[in-house]
Amino acid sequence: MKSPAPNAFSVLEHKPLLVLLLAVSLALAWILQPFFSPLLWSAIVALLFAPLHRRLLLHLRHRRTLAALLTILIAAVVVAVPVALLSAMLAYEAAGFLAHLQ
Repeated sequence: MKSPAPNAFSVLEHKPLLVLLLAVSLALAWILQPFFSPLLWSAIVALLFAPLHRRLLLHLRHRRTLAALLTILIAAVVVAVPVALLSAMLAYEAAGFLAHLQ
């Protein structure tokens, strides 16, 4: 059997639908654009700490909640300590620079 040939009416029905789909997709991308960077960083952190989480699961006898809590705490310390140290060094250097200017 031959499939029916598309008529001009069905083509005219699909074009507005495709234009509407494109417009809605662009609007969604525009709305979500501020969240792309945090989502990317969270995915990177999740990938980096996934092996630690799996290892903690084995050591904690598959207690998932405790392993997740420890993974989050370790990740926070691993991220927060260097940021705090860099911020302190930056403040110290900025104070020295301002003292040098005066």
